[in-house]
Amino acid sequence: MRLRLDAIDHKILKELQDDGRVTNVELSQRVGISAPPCLRRVRALELAGYLKGYRALLDEKRLGFEVTVFAMVHLSSQTEADLQAFEPDAEVVVLAVMQDQRLLAVLPLTRKRIWFHGIQLSELRGAANFHSVTFDLLRVPGPQGDAAIAQIWQRIRAMRDWHVLELPSVPQEGGAHELLQQAARDGFATLTDVFADSPVLHVKTRSDGRPDPVAETNSRFRHELRRAARRLQSELGAPPELCRIAQPESEALKRFYELEASGWKGSNGTAIQSCSDTLHYY
Repeated sequence: MRLRLDAIDHKILKELQDDGRVTNVELSQRVGISAPPCLRRVRALELAGYLKGYRALLDEKRLGFEVTVFAMVHLSSQTEADLQAFEPDAEVVVLAVMQDQRLLAVLPLTRKRIWFHGIQLSELRGAANFHSVTFDLLRVPGPQGDAAIAQIWQRIRAMRDWHVLELPSVPQEGGAHELLQQAARDGFATLTDVFADSPVLHVKTRSDGRPDPVAETNSRFRHELRRAARRLQSELGAPPELCRIAQPESEALKRFYELEASGWKGSNGTAIQSCSDTLHYY
């Protein structure tokens, strides 16, 4: 059973979220209708599944739970099987635009229930996985790609049962940003936040023409890198040099993976060669 919620229904849900023990008479007064239709609306919301139950809000500190812990979980992949195993309630949504059997754009998403400031919402989220450097809406270049992004946004806008769209780890210029611009033009509130460093370094060129691989890194990273360079110079007798290999041989890559795994990442099992899927990705 599905209801088309109006402004009164949303008011009822808001009041019940704030006070689940409010009487029907008082609830009807708060939302501006009489008691009998208010009761019928509450019953209908319960039957439709919008109201799943009524619970008590506990005082965590009195119960001894004074520490709040946030845990970030990464999955090895975002395949439907892995998503369903980790979170059975998540739904995989793939939006694609095709013309004459030609794929013009594709956007994989997951849909699940989340809690935001005590309010349960439905979130559409980009299916970025643990090995991905960036996630984006894939599209063909040119006017066809632009039109495909507009069609995907119109499809998202027409979809029911979603409140938040999150596209994590997107590049600064790409299809995802164009999608957000489409949403902003239609009056939707959008927010772009730079919050995570990327394992990929965009190498800039100095005024003398030499590459500067650390120009876009933070000061702490540059400090640690200089300290490691000084240690290597004292051990090797010469400063380390930047080597750029366009097509590295498999043996050179193997030596690099072994070098990375020889330190703490290998001990923790987070080195590239520690997982066959990760090794295959790189």
